[in-house]
Amino acid sequence: MALFTSNFILRKDKQNSLGEHPIILTIYVSNQMRKLSTGINLRAEFWDTENKAAVFLNKKIIKESPQIPPKTVLTSDEVNEINDTLNTLRKTLSEKAKQFELEKVPFDVDMLVDRYKSAFDTKIQKVEDKQSFSHYLSNYLSDNGNILNNNTAKGYRSLLTHFNDFERSRGFSVELKNIDFLFMQSFYNYLIGTKKHLNVTAERQISKLKAIINYARKQGLEVSSSYRDYTIKKEEMEVIALNETEFQNIVKLDLTAKKVIKLDDTETSKTVSYATLDKARDIFIFSCMTGLRYSDLSALKRENIKNDFITLIVTKTKTPQQIPLMSKAKEVLSKYAELITPLPVISNQKLNIYIKLVAKLANVTEPIQIKRWSGKKEISNTYPKHDLISVHTGRKTFVTLSLAKGMNTELIMNITGHKSYPSFKRYLNITRTQTKDALLKAWE
Repeated sequence: MALFTSNFILRKDKQNSLGEHPIILTIYVSNQMRKLSTGINLRAEFWDTENKAAVFLNKKIIKESPQIPPKTVLTSDEVNEINDTLNTLRKTLSEKAKQFELEKVPFDVDMLVDRYKSAFDTKIQKVEDKQSFSHYLSNYLSDNGNILNNNTAKGYRSLLTHFNDFERSRGFSVELKNIDFLFMQSFYNYLIGTKKHLNVTAERQISKLKAIINYARKQGLEVSSSYRDYTIKKEEMEVIALNETEFQNIVKLDLTAKKVIKLDDTETSKTVSYATLDKARDIFIFSCMTGLRYSDLSALKRENIKNDFITLIVTKTKTPQQIPLMSKAKEVLSKYAELITPLPVISNQKLNIYIKLVAKLANVTEPIQIKRWSGKKEISNTYPKHDLISVHTGRKTFVTLSLAKGMNTELIMNITGHKSYPSFKRYLNITRTQTKDALLKAWE
C-alpha cells in the first residue's frame, strides 16, 4: 500500500495586506506531493508551527505586540473554529486514504486528492447557480467590505465559518431558499450542542442569519417565508452601569501623584502611570456625560464641537446626532485644548484595561452575579464590579443616571440615538432599583 502523510503549513512567502499568510494542506503519497488551500489566513503570531494549530493570544501578549492589526486579532472561539476546521480536513483526508486501503486499491497522490475533494465538491454540491447561502454571504462580504464596520464584518465572517462547518457536518450545501423554520431550529441546536455556544451567542448568530436572508429577500431572491417565524427568547442581559456614588467616586479620584500601578497582580506585569489613568478617566467621564460609544469618541474632531453642542455622524448607524455639552464635559475638553483632537487618543483595548484600574482605585467593588445559559444548563459567576466596567459602561451610565435624575425617556433616546424602545427598556429595571434606594434614603 502507498505511504500516506499530510501536514499543515503556514506559507510565509505569501501574505495579504493585513500580514496574514495562507494555511496550506500538504499531502504526500509515496514521495509525491500536492498542496491544497484550506481557505484560512493567519498572521504568524497566531500559528503554532510545532503543533500545526492556531493559538489564542491573551490581552497581555497582544498589548506587547503593537504590530498586530486589530482586525486580525482572534478570539478564543475563532481559534477553536479554525482548529476544528483543520481537524475536519485532516480527518476527511485520512478517511479517504483508509477507503483505498479497505478496497485494496493502490493509489497515488492525485487519486487521493480527487477523492478528498469529492467530500467537499461533489458530496457538498456546488450550487452557486442555485444560490447557496455560503456563496451568497461570501459575495455579500466581498461586495460590502468597504461599507460594513469592522465589528459587523467580523460577525458575518464568524457566521460564515459556523455555517460552513455545519454544512460539512451534514454533508450537503444549503440553498438560500431552503433556509426555513426547521433549518433555523437545526442550526441553532448545532450551535448549542456541537459548538457548545452559550444561548446568547447562538441567538446572535441566528439574528445575523435572518438579517442576511432579509437582505436577499429585499433583492428579490427566492427565500422561504417561514424563516421569519423562528424566534428565540432573548436572555435579558445585565446592565452594568455606575450609580451616582460610584460615578462621583471616579470623578473625585485623585490621580495627580507621580506614581505607577501594575496592570495586573502578576510579578511580570507591566505598569501604567497615574497620568495615563487620568487621561483614560477623562475619556470615560466624557462618555458618561455624552453617551458616546468608543468609535465616536476616538473619531471626534474639533470641528464636531460648536456652540456647546457635539454634532457628528454616528459611526455605527451612519446617522446625524446632536448632543448638548454639560459643564463637566466642557471641563474635560478644556483640559486638552492644546491637543489636535478634543480628547486623548487611547486604543479601545488599552482604554478598557485602564478604566477597570480606575474603577478599582475608586472602590467600585460591588459583587455582580453574571448568569448565562448553555441549552438548559445555567452558568453563574460573580465578579467585582470594576472587572466588568469598560468604556461602553460610560454610555450605559449616561442613560441610567439621566433616567434616575428624572430626564424624559424620549429626550435621552434622542441624544443616544436609540431607535427602538425595546432595546432601551432594559435600562428601566436598574433605574427602578436606584429609585427605590433614593426613596428609602429620603424617607427612612
